Amino acid sequence: MTKASRNPPIGEFSKAAINKQFLRSIAQLSTHPQGPLRAINELSKHSIIVVIFPLLPGTFLDGAVMLLKGKTPVIGLTLRHDRIDNFWFTLLHELSHLAKHFDILSSTDHVFFDELDIETDDQIEAEADSLAKNSLVPSKFAKVCKKKFARTEEIEKAGEEAGVHVSIVAGRWQKENSDYKKFSRLIERNTVRDMLQSA
Repeated sequence: MTKASRNPPIGEFSKAAINKQFLRSIAQLSTHPQGPLRAINELSKHSIIVVIFPLLPGTFLDGAVMLLKGKTPVIGLTLRHDRIDNFWFTLLHELSHLAKHFDILSSTDHVFFDELDIETDDQIEAEADSLAKNSLVPSKFAKVCKKKFARTEEIEKAGEEAGVHVSIVAGRWQKENSDYKKFSRLIERNTVRDMLQSA
């Protein structure tokens, strides 16, 4: 919150602007080489502040979302896994909280802290997960993610059709099939932290 308050955005946040189309447009920035940076800059134009902070020792925290002074959204990312797919899923998960759960954030001074590797039966987290997944890879392109014997070409094609980075589709396939070796070469690693070190 302290870091966010040093660079407050110009203009007021509009909850109405954070809809499915907006989330899709942010997800599709992933195809650009500087996609994460472009996403943070685009969110800033909508009065959403993104800050990068170090992982707290002993935690598995991936991201958080809260309101600065009760009105300006602040998304915090630890980049615990410095992978393209993890960056985009975490960012879209936090944006999904803004889209679906803004009333909880604004009425109770609530903070969502997210450890995305941990399975939960929390309905609110399930809603954010679902919207994030569908924003990144809409269901009509996601069938390949459930296909146990999918081929590299199919993963690449799904990424192209969904208009997102191939790492996102490969990462989702790995998660849904509990197989983190297959398609690992399609997942871009160790680039996001360097790109966002000043954020």
